[in-house]
Amino acid sequence: MPELPDLTVFSENLTKVFKGKTLTSVRIFHGKRCDTSQVFEEKVLNKTLSEVKTIGKEMFFHFGEDVHFGVHLMLKGGTAISEELESISYKIAAFGFNDGKFVVITDPQRWAKVIVNLAKDSTPDALLGSLTLDDFKSALRRFHGKPVKAFLIDQAVMKGIGNAYADEILYDVKVDPASLCNKLPDEIIVSLHKQIPVTLQWGVNEIRKLTPDAVSGEGRAFMKVHRKDLDKTTTGFVIQQKDVAGKTSYFTAEQVYYG
Repeated sequence: MPELPDLTVFSENLTKVFKGKTLTSVRIFHGKRCDTSQVFEEKVLNKTLSEVKTIGKEMFFHFGEDVHFGVHLMLKGGTAISEELESISYKIAAFGFNDGKFVVITDPQRWAKVIVNLAKDSTPDALLGSLTLDDFKSALRRFHGKPVKAFLIDQAVMKGIGNAYADEILYDVKVDPASLCNKLPDEIIVSLHKQIPVTLQWGVNEIRKLTPDAVSGEGRAFMKVHRKDLDKTTTGFVIQQKDVAGKTSYFTAEQVYYG
């Protein structure tokens, strides 16, 4: 699943290509989780794209005057830029602009959502670090004896952290992903709160370097621990795996278990 750093880079690149362009056509191929073509035509057709922004795991295509459509790629979804549609598989929706190019939303599972004026909730965005330390501590207390990994990936606490970046964040602060929320020392809580946007921004920067024009995929080749192709970290510790909160979690013996 693309995570917040991936989506941030996708949004930047989509903005570069389509900013200032006019939306001239809309095609919905699989509408079970999308608005109809008619809704898009009524709300955004013939309007000019001002920017594409990411909030959590959703991308918002803005057309001014508080009009936008939101995209959630779910587990397997992606985006593509093309001048033709025939060669693109698993199309969910396609948006044509006056330069002859399309933004195409794809998903082999057909779970992706594309909604006009998709509601933006007030849950803090993890990359922006908008959850205060006091609120962070309060949320941790609500999770009490649950694993800290479960806390990090809960989208009702912070938007945007998925399985891979949760492991990277916990590796950076040297905390075992199975550590219990109510057993974390105060100094570790402070470090974890500070580290979340730092690790996510590091991910954004690495993806920009690795795939500067990306509008789909999952940038993982630079990760320190959440890597199927890596046996050891650069510090020489063996990378281990275990199930935590229903997710395969990558960690090393460097990380302290608090429980």
